[in-house]
Amino acid sequence: MVVLRSTRDDETVDPRAVLEALEDETCQSIVEALDEPRTAPELASICDVSTSTLYRKLDLLVDASLVRSAVKIRDDGHHTLRYSRDFETVIVAADERDGLAVEIERPSPFGPFYGRQTGDRDRDRG
Repeated sequence: MVVLRSTRDDETVDPRAVLEALEDETCQSIVEALDEPRTAPELASICDVSTSTLYRKLDLLVDASLVRSAVKIRDDGHHTLRYSRDFETVIVAADERDGLAVEIERPSPFGPFYGRQTGDRDRDRG
């Protein structure tokens, strides 16, 4: 049995899709390149893969809920689809009772300082 736990209550994710995406070397390169939101052409260049391969791997990552896409409206009225990581941590563990467990920890939708004291933010800024 495979169990998925996530910090989003309304989420349904196939744990096998998560594991399949994480074991793929090109998917790993894409995740590493997503240290900030990027477009598909940017990712294809950074990861040195064809556009068709990139979109296939992005589909795997999006289906696994590890990457999300968002439309950014530019000043000239055109739009750009940007991809970003949708997790902070993925934990895979063997559980004798449930089998394999996958836990995805998500970033706060309010930013890294949400819920922290003012002194904590000031200290983190250095």
